[in-house]
Amino acid sequence: LNRYVRPALGTRPIDAIKRLEVVELLDRVAAEKSPRTADKVLSVLGTCFRWHATRDDEFRSPIVPGMARLSLKSLSRDRILNDDEIHSLWSALDECSPDAYARIVRALLLSACRLNEIARLSDTEIDGDIAVIPAARVKTKVEHVLPITPALAALIGDGKGFLFSTDGGT
Repeated sequence: LNRYVRPALGTRPIDAIKRLEVVELLDRVAAEKSPRTADKVLSVLGTCFRWHATRDDEFRSPIVPGMARLSLKSLSRDRILNDDEIHSLWSALDECSPDAYARIVRALLLSACRLNEIARLSDTEIDGDIAVIPAARVKTKVEHVLPITPALAALIGDGKGFLFSTDGGT
């Protein structure tokens, strides 16, 4: 807000801000910084306008669908680390502190799970050589069964509570 919005829109009342002003602001940010930064500014502005709309019967947000600079498709990621990059990352984790961070990244590499599926893994979700990740933490909203390989078991250890915690499992 301080870096992009206030210099452009000033301290005027929120209901005095017009759509063209927002578009010009986003165009300027996209040109000077990046389209992604412009979309982040749009997101913050949208949150402010939606908040104000819940408190004023007459207010209409100047933000409409289609103002984003990037599409969801352009934001999708398809890059995969090659073997040398994985080896470099694995080796660099020896210097990582706290140790839980290195263990999480290594577990992600070994399991191909998403961050919250591993980072929030608790001892109650492990049964022998499998972990059952609840649907609430899985992007597809379907319970996920993760085999615990010997390498993954070594990273998990015999901890209690959250297994990759930096404060002892709590």
